[in-house]
Amino acid sequence: SREWESQCWGCSSYLILPFFSEAFKCGWCGAVTLSKPKQRSSQRWRRCATIRDWSLVAVVLMIIALVTGGGIWTVYPVLYPQPTWSGCFHIFIALSLAGATLASYSLAAFTPAGALAKVPWGSLQPIGKSALDGYTYCAYCECPKPPQAHHCRTCGTCVMDMDHHCPFIGNCVGAHNHRHFILFLVYATISSCYVLLMSVLAGLAIWPPLLQRYQGSGEWGLFHSVGTILAASFLEAFEEFEEDEDKGLPSVSARSLALIYLVITAMAILIGLALLLRQQIQLLYAGQTYL
Repeated sequence: SREWESQCWGCSSYLILPFFSEAFKCGWCGAVTLSKPKQRSSQRWRRCATIRDWSLVAVVLMIIALVTGGGIWTVYPVLYPQPTWSGCFHIFIALSLAGATLASYSLAAFTPAGALAKVPWGSLQPIGKSALDGYTYCAYCECPKPPQAHHCRTCGTCVMDMDHHCPFIGNCVGAHNHRHFILFLVYATISSCYVLLMSVLAGLAIWPPLLQRYQGSGEWGLFHSVGTILAASFLEAFEEFEEDEDKGLPSVSARSLALIYLVITAMAILIGLALLLRQQIQLLYAGQTYL
């Protein structure tokens, strides 16, 4: 069989291999050499990904602001038409949850995900026995990459304990910001539950008068199903019936539309975040990352 000579990138030792291999491990420093050709990363794709990420970050911040401000403007005048200690307490809870969500989101988005520690490499003298055990060479960053790290082509850097690249925070989730990301999911999930609960309570507060009105007026005589009556009444509960003097038709106010928006948005966010939080907790319990 023909022998193959190769050089270790970690300690620059020349190695004699019994046969050609696309990957081999140095017997001295432990570095793993991969003979795969370097793939070029598209700069245009990276720019598009960066624009996408920052656009989604702006959307997330806008949703947080709209849900917080819209919830206080929409829900509390219905539940607490007069200033009370209970209303002030709930406003404090809403602002606290919004602040905790925004703070954890900012830390997850703007904290470096996990920079690699610099290690000596490239010559035999400073490299000790098994000093680079399991390390591979990142052709993009042109530096040693430990086995726990992954290269993110969107960020253009290697990330320690990388879980995934999240476009909604415009950053990777790694060793340094994974805790902030989990806290963001927890606070956002709790906030979504709170918004959904308060919005439903506000809807139920104006539902009974309308239900009694339509049940007694006979306007729903064409509907034979009680369930249909209740569903239609619940939808009508989100409308403020301001009779138009000329047409006599009900009009939908901005506050009613905001209440519908809060219910739909909170429900959608709650489902998505709850599934993601469940996955992250399972991975943490198993001591693993997504990648």
